[in-house]
Amino acid sequence: MKKLLLKLSKFGFFTYVILLLSVSSFGALVIIYDNKSRILNFFERNLDYQAINKNLITTPIINDTDYEINFKDNEKFFKNFKGNEHLTGYWTEAFDWPMIAVHSILLPNQKILTFGSINGEDLNHKNNSLFTNKEIKLSDGRIIQRDLGEKQWEHHNVFWGSDFDIWDPSKGIGKESHYTMIDPVKVNSFCSIIRVMDNENVFLLGGDEKPLRKNRLKSGPDTQKSTLLFNINNYSFSKLEDMNYQRWYGSVVRLKNDDLLILGGRDNAQMSDSNSDYERNAIVPEILRKKNGSYSWEVLHNLKSEKFFGAGCVEGKCQERWNYPKAYLTKNNSVFGISYNELFLISNLEDKSEIKKVGEIPLVNNPIIIKEENYLPNMVKKNDDNNQEHSHENTPNSIILGSIGSPLGWNSSSVMLRSGEIITLGGIEVGHLPSNHVYSINIINPEKPIVEKLPNMNYPRFNQNVTIFPNGNLFVNGGNMFKEEAMGDHYGDNFSVLIPEVYDYKKRQWKELKKTNHRRNYHSTSLLLHDGRILVAGGDVWNAQFYYPPYLFEKKRDGGIKFADRPFLAIEKNEITLEKNNKIIGKIDPNNTISKISMISGGSITHAQPSELKYFELPFEKINEEQIEITIPNDENINNGFYMIFGLDNNSTPTIGNSIIIK
Repeated sequence: MKKLLLKLSKFGFFTYVILLLSVSSFGALVIIYDNKSRILNFFERNLDYQAINKNLITTPIINDTDYEINFKDNEKFFKNFKGNEHLTGYWTEAFDWPMIAVHSILLPNQKILTFGSINGEDLNHKNNSLFTNKEIKLSDGRIIQRDLGEKQWEHHNVFWGSDFDIWDPSKGIGKESHYTMIDPVKVNSFCSIIRVMDNENVFLLGGDEKPLRKNRLKSGPDTQKSTLLFNINNYSFSKLEDMNYQRWYGSVVRLKNDDLLILGGRDNAQMSDSNSDYERNAIVPEILRKKNGSYSWEVLHNLKSEKFFGAGCVEGKCQERWNYPKAYLTKNNSVFGISYNELFLISNLEDKSEIKKVGEIPLVNNPIIIKEENYLPNMVKKNDDNNQEHSHENTPNSIILGSIGSPLGWNSSSVMLRSGEIITLGGIEVGHLPSNHVYSINIINPEKPIVEKLPNMNYPRFNQNVTIFPNGNLFVNGGNMFKEEAMGDHYGDNFSVLIPEVYDYKKRQWKELKKTNHRRNYHSTSLLLHDGRILVAGGDVWNAQFYYPPYLFEKKRDGGIKFADRPFLAIEKNEITLEKNNKIIGKIDPNNTISKISMISGGSITHAQPSELKYFELPFEKINEEQIEITIPNDENINNGFYMIFGLDNNSTPTIGNSIIIK
């Protein structure tokens, strides 16, 4: 009897297990069915791409609960440290951003304004992955990233430049940290010109043509002449008098009297018409003046210049000089600029002004040598119905580069690293490959600028972003290594440079930093935050990352890594008038040694343009153990506007940045 009961109990137990497994399996099947699209997409992404390259980069997007962004000893954050962050810096994993951030603007209140397009639905693939990237090894051993997908904005349901977002870093990175404005004004600000004026106002000038609605139909008037004023405090927009010319991809300089000089740009609506493609450039500058509390535009007909603001076409090759000409305020309220490789000067704008050429950047004349080898198998991308959509044929696995071009074009970058010294780098010379060349242009005497070749970057780049560290070193991130015109259509323009690098201006040398897993190319943006981190966002992917530079870390006695002890600096007032009082009192911690004071202009970044970004070292004197006196020189290169002031200790570790408005 006992044996019978024992057998029955065993039978019952196994029956129970089988029943339980059946129920569990049925539940699993239900879950699998409900998530079939995501699962199929996962296997499609991994099987199709990993069959070609096992080193596929698919760093997951994190949510706001996965790690803390503040400077705290968080276990999840530290577990990924390698022990060399004090030398290479650290990239966080990507996190969600409300939109594709094609423009970013640092505001005096430490918040970030981004705008571009909301993350709309995929028009062609309901579950298309953001991570259609892979590594390709060049013949010299360097690794770049190849984008195998379409540009996100070309096949997604987006609103383009009519959506705006305010991010508050003090609230983390979750939804509660963002205030998103969907279509707050009937203007397409895609590729507009931005300038932070003071603690209250931001100008948005020009932009793209008619706004694109959800159904991708154009509606409303052309907005390329638009003049918008954004109020930082109440997030409101005011529409002012239109410009006289369409300005898409233009540039702006703030003058001593707070007038805004706008240069270049073009009528984007004409780009589809091949007969007029280079006939509607804004070759006449104009000034936005404020009189009796109202703004109006004045056309400067005497500064009309096809040479500096036109197409620049020679033998069928157009240099697009209208496209983001670089320009800086200099002596006597004059403006120094770079148009392709030519250096120009607009003389005193307060009197009878004129524009003239004052120098040039030398062009590279060596022939281009390209060798292609080791082609990967043809790759077929499939849509949701498992049908062949298109193939990526003859994708190169190895490339040998010949000569590299000069730092030219609209997708080069320039900054003022110290008073009177402009650094320009990257970009594409017509008929050449993207550039790794770097030049210094000394404009102490703007009539006779001195052009000096600096050490090359490690990687040729265009569409890169340039940020200035508080210690004065240049941080260069992202960009592409190839371009269709030079390489052929099958290359595309998405060979991404994943390794950032920093230029030590004292040692005059470039150094590679920590590699990222996410491409940041055309329409990406990068900003130095008040706490010393770099916010990197956009490109053709809807996410953002933080880069923690090496100066935020230090070695522990046991060989581990920790956040560096930060010095302290608090400025007593955040507004100053240079003509009346250029002295600032700063409170310091007696236990920390401040060895240097730096000042960096705030502003916006898009299309490789850091928008008149400037760096200055400020003299200071110690008053007592808790106070220092900082002097802001009455420098012709210092515009009115928004700046951050940092104190640095002997290890170049910065304080939290202090916002200041110069009037």
